[in-house]
Amino acid sequence: MGSGQSPAGVQIRPATLEDLTDDLLWPSLLRVPKLALRPDRWGLGFAAFLAGWLIVHLPDLWTGGGAGAERFSAAVGRLIGGGVSGVGEGVGDGSLSQASRALAGLFTEAPSALFGLFPVSTVVSAVLLLGVLPVFGGAISRACAVEFSRGQLRPWVESMAFALASARALVMAPVGLLLTILAIGLGLAAGSWALLSLPVLNIVGAVLFGLALLVGVVLVLMLLGLGLGHPLMPAAVACDEADAIDSVQRSLAYCLGRPLRAVLYWLILLVQAAVVLALAYAAVAATLAVTGLAAGYFGGAGLKQIIAGEGAGLGWSDRTAAWIVGAWESLVVLLWGGLAVSLHYCGATVLYLLLRRLVDSQAVTDIWMPSASGLPDVSVPAGRADEA
Repeated sequence: MGSGQSPAGVQIRPATLEDLTDDLLWPSLLRVPKLALRPDRWGLGFAAFLAGWLIVHLPDLWTGGGAGAERFSAAVGRLIGGGVSGVGEGVGDGSLSQASRALAGLFTEAPSALFGLFPVSTVVSAVLLLGVLPVFGGAISRACAVEFSRGQLRPWVESMAFALASARALVMAPVGLLLTILAIGLGLAAGSWALLSLPVLNIVGAVLFGLALLVGVVLVLMLLGLGLGHPLMPAAVACDEADAIDSVQRSLAYCLGRPLRAVLYWLILLVQAAVVLALAYAAVAATLAVTGLAAGYFGGAGLKQIIAGEGAGLGWSDRTAAWIVGAWESLVVLLWGGLAVSLHYCGATVLYLLLRRLVDSQAVTDIWMPSASGLPDVSVPAGRADEA
């Protein structure tokens, strides 16, 4: 034994990175970019991003008609851009409070300001977005869950069929939670007004104000669960065939059950997504720049204007050509947006499976499969028992 030789019949192999990370959960998050870059998931993300873009631009048909009037899509871009800039400035200045306020404003002040400017358009767009995007998210989550947990690729048509069959749960989960939070908030506001604004009753209201504080705690927990857990709702449907109520309960329970771990995992996913999307954006910008430079090398100002997709001041033929070129360039940008959507839902799906294992001790390989309906089940490949 002192010679350092292994006993007879025992083969010693060098330690690998997989051996060192086998019992850890967070390294599984590093698989998300590969899962998101699958053509079927990227394509579904592109379709979701395109649908969202069309929905946001739909109110432009009846807004911005007057001189100097702002279109609905421009207002959306301005408000979102201002919020994102505020978050970036806060991060750049090292001010967590400023970044937090700007991020919170994206989900509170920005929608409120948009509703104040375009009440009808905001409601129409919100209803359409809440009815369409969760279905695409469910399809992406389903495809990601089957590959991550079972190591198998399924046709995108099958994933989309699953999402359409589960559309009610996918749509009603976030809508139901939002309506519940809104109802509790309005109830608290109405009760406080009735008990604190009227003479004599305000004494009773002051005595009962402790109950209002308890309701406020519930609202804070629900808002925290909504912020951290709403992306997990499609994953709950995709992995466990949960209904709307069950998917909300699971998402909130997993996030509130392991809040620090949920925040840490979200930060890992956000940093990873930021790096991937920055590289993808650089590739898109380089592609457009190099293509425009090469295509317009021998042309004059008119050709360069067409290649830039700007038809102002040109003849009808040149304007048409510029519009078509602009459409192709927009397609490249939409592909980048599709990647962002795919990263979002794939990351949420992996996060859901990891948090489920932490809270419920349920293996990541345990997902619902439609074997009982007569469809073929997906077998677990050897050696993939529980890689997370």
